[in-house]
Amino acid sequence: MKRIYIITASPRKGANSDSMAELAAEQLRNKGAEVEIFNVREKKFDGCHGCDACKKTDVCVQKDDAAAIINKLKSCNCDGLLLISPVYFMQVPGPLKLLLDRFYVLFNPAKGTPAQSEQKKYAAVFTFGGAPESVVQGIGEWTLFPVGLAGFGSHKFLLCGDENPRDSFKNSAANQRKVKELADWLSE
Repeated sequence: MKRIYIITASPRKGANSDSMAELAAEQLRNKGAEVEIFNVREKKFDGCHGCDACKKTDVCVQKDDAAAIINKLKSCNCDGLLLISPVYFMQVPGPLKLLLDRFYVLFNPAKGTPAQSEQKKYAAVFTFGGAPESVVQGIGEWTLFPVGLAGFGSHKFLLCGDENPRDSFKNSAANQRKVKELADWLSE
């Protein structure tokens, strides 16, 4: 059985990111996957302190929700990650940036870069309104480094423009189909 983690980064409860996560989770469960959703807005964690203690111990000194999800993602029993995030002011929301910065615990040039596995799949959905698609694609590419440190090798991005209104995803059969296809790819 595949184990897939979904991280949602929208600060708006019940909006497009949550709808996407629910649809993807249902599709993944229908394919036999075990799914856990991590809503960034509901978790308690701080940003990286830059203390570098993790370079000696391979463990973050902070014992919080960020450390817990990063440990799950780097474990051998994690097969896939689906990140769902809006794009605000040409970047991911601040709390998601804080979470991705915490992947620093996995980065230790003295010990080499962790191996990536094509079997560990990473997919991301970015919703946006007026940003150019090339900017949003770049944001996706930027997220590859931190999640790659957790061993994810294969990746796909889904860019959903014109998704600013609160219920636009629920009214877009085309984007719903694309999210289901992305979930199918994760479950393969």
